Amino acid sequence: MIRRVLGLGLVFSLLLACGDSSSPPVPTRVRVSPGSSTLDAIGETVQFTATLLDDKDREIEGAVFTWSMANPQVASITPSGMATGLKAGATSARAAAEGITGSATLNVDPVPDAMEKIAGDQQFGALRQVLPDQLTVEVRDSNGNPVENKFVNFSVVAGGGTASPFQAQTGPDGRASTTWHLGCSNDNPQLLEARIGSLSVSFAANVDLAALAICQESVPGGRETHPYSAQLVAAGGDQGTLNWSIINGALPPGVTLQPTGSLDGTPTLRGDYLFEAQVQDGLGASASALFDLRVCDAPVVLNPGQTQSFLPSGPDGCGLFLPSGNNGDRYRFGVVYTRPDPDSMDVQTVRVEMR
Repeated sequence: MIRRVLGLGLVFSLLLACGDSSSPPVPTRVRVSPGSSTLDAIGETVQFTATLLDDKDREIEGAVFTWSMANPQVASITPSGMATGLKAGATSARAAAEGITGSATLNVDPVPDAMEKIAGDQQFGALRQVLPDQLTVEVRDSNGNPVENKFVNFSVVAGGGTASPFQAQTGPDGRASTTWHLGCSNDNPQLLEARIGSLSVSFAANVDLAALAICQESVPGGRETHPYSAQLVAAGGDQGTLNWSIINGALPPGVTLQPTGSLDGTPTLRGDYLFEAQVQDGLGASASALFDLRVCDAPVVLNPGQTQSFLPSGPDGCGLFLPSGNNGDRYRFGVVYTRPDPDSMDVQTVRVEMR
Protein backbone atom coordinates (compact mmCIF):
# COMPACT_ATOMS: atom_id res chain seq x y z
CA MET A 1 0.00 0.00 0.00
CA ILE A 2 2.75 2.48 0.80
CA ARG A 3 4.60 1.93 -2.49
CA ARG A 4 1.41 2.43 -4.52
CA VAL A 5 0.72 5.84 -2.98
CA LEU A 6 4.26 7.01 -3.72
CA GLY A 7 3.93 5.96 -7.34
CA LEU A 8 0.72 7.93 -7.74
CA GLY A 9 2.39 11.02 -6.29
CA LEU A 10 5.25 10.81 -8.76
CA VAL A 11 2.94 10.55 -11.76
CA PHE A 12 0.95 13.55 -10.53
CA SER A 13 4.10 15.71 -10.31
CA LEU A 14 5.14 14.80 -13.84
CA LEU A 15 1.74 15.72 -15.19
CA LEU A 16 1.98 19.17 -13.56
CA ALA A 17 5.36 19.80 -15.12
CA CYS A 18 4.15 18.82 -18.60
CA GLY A 19 1.11 21.07 -18.26
CA ASP A 20 3.28 24.18 -17.40
CA SER A 21 5.54 23.81 -20.48
CA SER A 22 2.63 23.72 -22.87
CA SER A 23 0.91 26.95 -21.62
CA PRO A 24 0.39 29.65 -24.36
CA PRO A 25 2.85 32.64 -24.50
CA VAL A 26 1.68 35.90 -23.00
CA PRO A 27 2.02 38.94 -25.38
CA THR A 28 3.60 41.97 -23.67
CA ARG A 29 4.75 44.44 -26.34
CA VAL A 30 4.85 45.28 -30.06
CA ARG A 31 8.13 46.21 -31.69
CA VAL A 32 7.96 48.39 -34.84
CA SER A 33 10.92 48.60 -37.22
CA PRO A 34 12.59 50.81 -38.23
CA GLY A 35 12.21 52.68 -34.96
CA SER A 36 12.79 56.04 -36.66
CA SER A 37 12.65 57.11 -40.30
CA THR A 38 12.86 60.34 -42.32
CA LEU A 39 11.36 60.90 -45.76
CA ASP A 40 13.19 63.42 -47.96
CA ALA A 41 10.35 64.06 -50.40
CA ILE A 42 6.56 64.18 -50.49
CA GLY A 43 5.36 60.87 -51.91
CA GLU A 44 8.41 58.95 -50.70
CA THR A 45 7.64 55.69 -48.89
CA VAL A 46 9.04 53.54 -46.09
CA GLN A 47 8.03 49.98 -45.16
CA PHE A 48 7.38 49.37 -41.47
CA THR A 49 7.24 45.90 -39.94
CA ALA A 50 5.87 44.82 -36.57
CA THR A 51 6.66 41.96 -34.21
CA LEU A 52 4.57 40.76 -31.24
CA LEU A 53 6.79 39.74 -28.30
CA ASP A 54 6.11 37.80 -25.11
CA ASP A 55 7.35 38.50 -21.59
CA LYS A 56 10.67 36.88 -22.46
CA ASP A 57 11.09 39.05 -25.56
CA ARG A 58 10.42 36.12 -27.87
CA GLU A 59 8.43 36.55 -31.07
CA ILE A 60 4.85 35.31 -31.10
CA GLU A 61 4.15 34.11 -34.59
CA GLY A 62 0.87 34.50 -36.45
CA ALA A 63 -0.03 37.91 -34.99
CA VAL A 64 -2.28 40.11 -37.14
CA PHE A 65 -1.54 43.85 -36.93
CA THR A 66 -3.71 46.89 -37.48
CA TRP A 67 -1.73 49.92 -38.77
CA SER A 68 -2.52 53.60 -38.25
CA MET A 69 -0.85 57.02 -38.28
CA ALA A 70 -0.88 59.40 -35.31
CA ASN A 71 -1.18 62.32 -37.76
CA PRO A 72 -2.75 61.12 -41.02
CA GLN A 73 -2.23 64.57 -42.59
CA VAL A 74 1.55 64.11 -42.48
CA ALA A 75 1.63 60.53 -43.78
CA SER A 76 -0.66 57.66 -44.76
CA ILE A 77 -0.10 53.96 -44.12
CA THR A 78 -1.44 50.79 -45.76
CA PRO A 79 -2.72 47.65 -43.97
CA SER A 80 0.68 46.09 -44.68
CA GLY A 81 2.65 48.93 -43.00
CA MET A 82 3.78 50.90 -46.07
CA ALA A 83 3.89 54.64 -45.14
CA THR A 84 3.78 57.49 -47.65
CA GLY A 85 4.77 61.09 -46.86
CA LEU A 86 1.99 63.61 -47.55
CA LYS A 87 3.15 66.83 -45.87
CA ALA A 88 6.16 68.17 -43.99
CA GLY A 89 5.91 67.34 -40.31
CA ALA A 90 6.38 64.65 -37.66
CA THR A 91 4.13 61.73 -36.83
CA SER A 92 4.32 58.11 -35.65
CA ALA A 93 3.40 54.80 -37.27
CA ARG A 94 1.36 52.57 -34.95
CA ALA A 95 0.88 48.81 -35.06
CA ALA A 96 -1.69 47.12 -32.77
CA ALA A 97 -2.25 43.41 -32.02
CA GLU A 98 -3.79 41.53 -29.07
CA GLY A 99 -4.74 44.85 -27.49
CA ILE A 100 -1.12 46.04 -27.44
CA THR A 101 0.23 48.94 -29.53
CA GLY A 102 3.77 49.76 -30.61
CA SER A 103 4.99 52.78 -32.55
CA ALA A 104 7.89 54.27 -34.53
CA THR A 105 8.63 57.91 -35.33
CA LEU A 106 8.32 59.24 -38.87
CA ASN A 107 9.58 62.64 -40.02
CA VAL A 108 8.62 64.06 -43.38
CA ASP A 109 11.25 66.68 -44.17
CA PRO A 110 11.40 67.39 -47.91
CA VAL A 111 14.87 68.33 -49.11
CA PRO A 112 15.10 71.02 -51.83
CA ASP A 113 16.18 69.33 -55.03
CA ALA A 114 15.36 71.97 -57.64
CA MET A 115 14.70 75.73 -57.76
CA GLU A 116 13.12 77.61 -60.66
CA LYS A 117 12.58 81.28 -61.47
CA ILE A 118 8.86 82.05 -61.62
CA ALA A 119 8.72 85.85 -62.04
CA GLY A 120 10.80 89.02 -62.03
CA ASP A 121 13.66 88.13 -64.36
CA GLN A 122 14.86 90.40 -67.21
CA GLN A 123 13.04 93.54 -66.05
CA PHE A 124 14.01 97.03 -67.22
CA GLY A 125 14.46 99.79 -64.68
CA ALA A 126 16.13 103.04 -63.71
CA LEU A 127 19.12 103.55 -61.44
CA ARG A 128 18.27 103.55 -57.72
CA GLN A 129 14.66 102.62 -58.44
CA VAL A 130 12.58 99.64 -57.23
CA LEU A 131 11.64 97.18 -59.95
CA PRO A 132 7.85 96.91 -60.42
CA ASP A 133 7.64 93.10 -60.28
CA GLN A 134 8.77 90.99 -57.35
CA LEU A 135 11.37 88.30 -57.93
CA THR A 136 9.86 84.87 -57.22
CA VAL A 137 11.35 81.38 -57.12
CA GLU A 138 9.77 77.98 -56.57
CA VAL A 139 11.54 75.22 -54.61
CA ARG A 140 10.70 71.55 -55.24
CA ASP A 141 11.78 68.19 -53.82
CA SER A 142 13.08 65.20 -55.78
CA ASN A 143 9.52 64.16 -56.67
CA GLY A 144 8.68 67.60 -58.03
CA ASN A 145 6.51 68.65 -55.07
CA PRO A 146 6.65 72.18 -53.57
CA VAL A 147 8.88 72.45 -50.49
CA GLU A 148 7.38 74.54 -47.69
CA ASN A 149 9.00 76.44 -44.81
CA LYS A 150 12.51 76.64 -46.26
CA PHE A 151 14.52 79.87 -46.37
CA VAL A 152 15.76 81.29 -49.67
CA ASN A 153 18.56 83.88 -49.53
CA PHE A 154 18.58 86.76 -52.02
CA SER A 155 21.80 88.71 -52.60
CA VAL A 156 22.90 91.28 -55.17
CA VAL A 157 26.06 90.18 -56.96
CA ALA A 158 26.45 93.08 -59.43
CA GLY A 159 25.15 96.65 -59.36
CA GLY A 160 25.22 97.40 -55.64
CA GLY A 161 21.45 97.32 -55.11
CA THR A 162 19.51 95.62 -52.31
CA ALA A 163 16.96 92.84 -51.94
CA SER A 164 14.17 93.27 -49.40
CA PRO A 165 13.74 90.93 -47.69
CA PHE A 166 17.16 89.39 -48.21
CA GLN A 167 15.78 86.10 -46.84
CA ALA A 168 12.27 84.77 -47.50
CA GLN A 169 10.48 81.59 -46.42
CA THR A 170 8.75 79.36 -48.94
CA GLY A 171 4.97 79.02 -48.66
CA PRO A 172 2.71 76.00 -49.26
CA ASP A 173 3.30 76.49 -52.99
CA GLY A 174 7.06 76.29 -52.47
CA ARG A 175 7.49 79.92 -53.55
CA ALA A 176 9.48 82.77 -52.01
CA SER A 177 9.68 86.39 -53.21
CA THR A 178 11.67 89.57 -52.73
CA THR A 179 11.74 93.14 -54.02
CA TRP A 180 14.81 94.42 -55.91
CA HIS A 181 16.01 97.98 -55.38
CA LEU A 182 18.47 98.66 -58.18
CA GLY A 183 21.81 100.14 -57.27
CA CYS A 184 23.67 103.21 -58.47
CA SER A 185 26.17 101.57 -60.77
CA ASN A 186 27.32 101.46 -64.37
CA ASP A 187 27.00 97.65 -64.31
CA ASN A 188 24.51 96.57 -66.93
CA PRO A 189 22.78 94.25 -66.41
CA GLN A 190 22.65 94.27 -62.64
CA LEU A 191 22.55 90.77 -61.17
CA LEU A 192 20.86 89.17 -58.16
CA GLU A 193 21.22 85.59 -56.94
CA ALA A 194 18.65 83.44 -55.12
CA ARG A 195 20.18 80.55 -53.20
CA ILE A 196 19.03 77.66 -51.01
CA GLY A 197 21.69 75.18 -49.98
CA SER A 198 23.67 74.28 -53.08
CA LEU A 199 20.86 75.40 -55.42
CA SER A 200 20.96 78.85 -57.01
CA VAL A 201 19.39 80.86 -59.82
CA SER A 202 20.38 84.28 -61.16
CA PHE A 203 18.12 87.22 -62.03
CA ALA A 204 19.18 90.02 -64.37
CA ALA A 205 17.84 93.57 -64.63
CA ASN A 206 18.63 95.83 -67.57
CA VAL A 207 19.22 99.43 -66.54
CA ASP A 208 18.57 102.71 -68.35
CA LEU A 209 22.09 104.14 -68.33
CA ALA A 210 21.13 107.04 -70.58
CA ALA A 211 19.78 108.79 -67.46
CA LEU A 212 22.04 110.13 -64.73
CA ALA A 213 21.74 109.35 -61.01
CA ILE A 214 23.71 110.70 -58.05
CA CYS A 215 24.77 107.79 -55.90
CA GLN A 216 25.28 109.39 -52.47
CA GLU A 217 22.49 110.21 -50.10
CA SER A 218 24.75 112.13 -47.71
CA VAL A 219 28.24 113.56 -47.34
CA PRO A 220 30.54 113.21 -44.33
CA GLY A 221 30.80 116.00 -41.79
CA GLY A 222 33.80 118.24 -41.34
CA ARG A 223 35.73 120.22 -38.73
CA GLU A 224 36.76 123.82 -38.55
CA THR A 225 40.41 124.27 -39.53
CA HIS A 226 40.69 120.58 -40.45
CA PRO A 227 41.19 119.61 -44.14
CA TYR A 228 38.04 118.20 -45.73
CA SER A 229 37.66 115.90 -48.75
CA ALA A 230 34.76 113.94 -50.21
CA GLN A 231 33.89 112.66 -53.68
CA LEU A 232 30.44 112.88 -55.25
CA VAL A 233 29.69 109.99 -57.60
CA ALA A 234 27.14 109.62 -60.39
CA ALA A 235 26.21 106.64 -62.55
CA GLY A 236 24.76 106.58 -66.04
CA GLY A 237 25.01 109.27 -68.69
CA ASP A 238 28.17 109.99 -70.66
CA GLN A 239 30.74 109.37 -67.93
CA GLY A 240 33.52 111.07 -69.85
CA THR A 241 31.74 114.46 -69.95
CA LEU A 242 30.32 114.79 -66.42
CA ASN A 243 30.39 118.27 -64.88
CA TRP A 244 29.40 119.07 -61.25
CA SER A 245 28.13 122.39 -59.84
CA ILE A 246 26.17 123.93 -56.97
CA ILE A 247 22.73 125.17 -58.08
CA ASN A 248 21.19 126.04 -54.70
CA GLY A 249 22.37 126.74 -51.18
CA ALA A 250 25.98 127.21 -50.16
CA LEU A 251 29.00 125.23 -49.11
CA PRO A 252 30.90 125.98 -45.89
CA PRO A 253 33.42 128.82 -46.27
CA GLY A 254 36.70 127.31 -47.40
CA VAL A 255 35.14 124.33 -49.22
CA THR A 256 34.52 124.16 -52.98
CA LEU A 257 32.97 121.65 -55.38
CA GLN A 258 35.22 120.84 -58.31
CA PRO A 259 33.74 120.04 -61.75
CA THR A 260 34.97 116.49 -61.18
CA GLY A 261 32.64 116.10 -58.15
CA SER A 262 35.37 116.49 -55.56
CA LEU A 263 34.52 118.47 -52.41
CA ASP A 264 37.78 119.92 -51.10
CA GLY A 265 39.06 122.59 -48.76
CA THR A 266 39.38 123.55 -45.12
CA PRO A 267 36.14 124.70 -43.44
CA THR A 268 36.56 127.94 -41.54
CA LEU A 269 33.16 128.28 -39.86
CA ARG A 270 31.10 125.71 -37.96
CA GLY A 271 27.43 125.17 -38.83
CA ASP A 272 24.99 123.17 -40.97
CA TYR A 273 25.22 123.90 -44.68
CA LEU A 274 22.44 122.77 -47.00
CA PHE A 275 23.28 122.74 -50.69
CA GLU A 276 21.99 121.20 -53.91
CA ALA A 277 24.56 119.66 -56.23
CA GLN A 278 23.92 119.00 -59.90
CA VAL A 279 25.73 116.81 -62.39
CA GLN A 280 25.36 117.16 -66.17
CA ASP A 281 26.86 115.32 -69.11
CA GLY A 282 27.67 116.46 -72.62
CA LEU A 283 24.51 114.86 -74.01
CA GLY A 284 22.16 116.97 -71.89
CA ALA A 285 21.32 114.47 -69.14
CA SER A 286 21.36 115.84 -65.59
CA ALA A 287 20.57 114.91 -62.00
CA SER A 288 20.58 116.81 -58.72
CA ALA A 289 20.48 116.00 -55.01
CA LEU A 290 20.27 117.89 -51.70
CA PHE A 291 23.03 117.48 -49.13
CA ASP A 292 23.58 118.68 -45.57
CA LEU A 293 27.23 119.21 -44.70
CA ARG A 294 27.74 119.70 -41.00
CA VAL A 295 30.88 121.47 -39.84
CA CYS A 296 31.75 120.84 -36.19
CA ASP A 297 34.05 122.67 -33.82
CA ALA A 298 37.72 122.69 -34.55
CA PRO A 299 39.88 119.88 -33.15
CA VAL A 300 40.67 120.17 -29.44
CA VAL A 301 44.13 121.58 -28.82
CA LEU A 302 45.74 120.69 -25.50
CA ASN A 303 49.21 121.69 -24.38
CA PRO A 304 51.11 119.22 -22.21
CA GLY A 305 49.58 119.25 -18.74
CA GLN A 306 46.50 121.23 -19.84
CA THR A 307 42.98 119.99 -18.96
CA GLN A 308 39.58 120.76 -20.50
CA SER A 309 36.09 119.51 -19.66
CA PHE A 310 33.31 118.84 -22.16
CA LEU A 311 29.82 117.43 -22.21
CA PRO A 312 29.73 113.71 -23.13
CA SER A 313 28.64 114.47 -26.68
CA GLY A 314 31.20 117.23 -27.16
CA PRO A 315 30.70 120.98 -27.24
CA ASP A 316 28.33 120.84 -30.24
CA GLY A 317 27.06 117.24 -30.20
CA CYS A 318 29.75 116.19 -32.68
CA GLY A 319 32.02 114.43 -30.25
CA LEU A 320 35.62 115.39 -29.66
CA PHE A 321 38.38 115.43 -32.27
CA LEU A 322 41.86 115.01 -30.83
CA PRO A 323 44.83 115.54 -33.15
CA SER A 324 47.50 112.86 -33.08
CA GLY A 325 50.19 115.30 -31.96
CA ASN A 326 53.84 114.31 -32.03
CA ASN A 327 55.19 110.81 -31.93
CA GLY A 328 54.88 109.52 -28.38
CA ASP A 329 52.25 112.04 -27.23
CA ARG A 330 49.43 110.60 -25.16
CA TYR A 331 45.99 111.73 -23.99
CA ARG A 332 44.49 110.86 -20.64
CA PHE A 333 40.73 111.14 -20.27
CA GLY A 334 38.25 110.44 -17.52
CA VAL A 335 34.49 110.47 -17.05
CA VAL A 336 33.16 112.68 -14.28
CA TYR A 337 29.59 112.27 -13.06
CA THR A 338 27.50 113.09 -10.01
CA ARG A 339 24.95 111.00 -8.15
CA PRO A 340 22.20 112.44 -5.94
CA ASP A 341 22.66 109.86 -3.20
CA PRO A 342 26.29 109.58 -2.03
CA ASP A 343 25.42 106.37 -0.13
CA SER A 344 24.03 104.65 -3.18
CA MET A 345 25.98 101.73 -4.59
CA ASP A 346 24.52 102.22 -8.07
CA VAL A 347 27.22 103.37 -10.48
CA GLN A 348 26.37 104.68 -13.91
CA THR A 349 28.03 103.05 -16.87
CA VAL A 350 29.41 105.11 -19.73
CA ARG A 351 30.22 103.88 -23.23
CA VAL A 352 33.17 105.60 -24.89
CA GLU A 353 33.66 105.11 -28.62
CA MET A 354 36.91 105.95 -30.36
CA ARG A 355 37.53 106.05 -34.10
